[in-house]
Amino acid sequence: MKVPVIQSKLTASKPFIPPKPNPLVLGFMRLISPLLLKYHLKDLKVYISPADLQKLHQIKDQHALFLPNHPTEDDPYVLFELSKALKQSFYTVAAREVFDWNWGLRGLFFQLMGTYSLIRGASDRDSFHTTKEILVQGDKPLVIFIEGEISNENDTLIPFETGVVQLAFWAQEELIESGSDASVKLVPLALKYVYEQGAEKAIEKSVRSLEDSLGLHTSTNDFITRLIQVGMKTLELNEKRLALAVGPDMKLEDRIQQVKERTISRL
Repeated sequence: MKVPVIQSKLTASKPFIPPKPNPLVLGFMRLISPLLLKYHLKDLKVYISPADLQKLHQIKDQHALFLPNHPTEDDPYVLFELSKALKQSFYTVAAREVFDWNWGLRGLFFQLMGTYSLIRGASDRDSFHTTKEILVQGDKPLVIFIEGEISNENDTLIPFETGVVQLAFWAQEELIESGSDASVKLVPLALKYVYEQGAEKAIEKSVRSLEDSLGLHTSTNDFITRLIQVGMKTLELNEKRLALAVGPDMKLEDRIQQVKERTISRL
């Protein structure tokens, strides 16, 4: 697909980066993805129910906009496994800043995987136009994380980016005006992560990392007690940083509120 690029004033300082999917790169990633899941992502396994996979097979050659939640930074790997299961590559949207990481090498790789840029929180006309053109052409699904950012929430959602759905309506309008009877399919996808054999080791590693960063040393193995200590130490450091007075009889909720108010005031 040839994607037109329209340079706007808004993106002049951060030029739009269009998708340039490369079959060789995509094929190579399909070959090594099992190794990435096992070693880079610590034996991450992706499960897709046969019923859901069948539903997606039925619309994979249509004008489909996949709208997954975004709980972790590993989500693109999960979506790639879905593309392998469907035997079809995807277009994907990513925040403009990530294309500059690793001296731009990551951005080049993203392009070759079919990813294009979006300046978050702005009217990025170049990206919007590309989104509409991809949906109108409909040769393969487009993936946009509907929450707009990594939520770090496994069981709940943060507010959706409403503009994403508007782009789908614009594409639908263009299809109607062109005389096509095709429809843009909005396809919600739910990503949920679980530990197969318990989460104790992961919790221990995470809590230990917090304790080491704060200079805490504890003899207890109770996670709740240790997390309370981490929270109290964090509160104390913020009180010191903000030069806040703490009375001997001051309630914990009042101390937290005081830190909030001083932080907001400084901002």
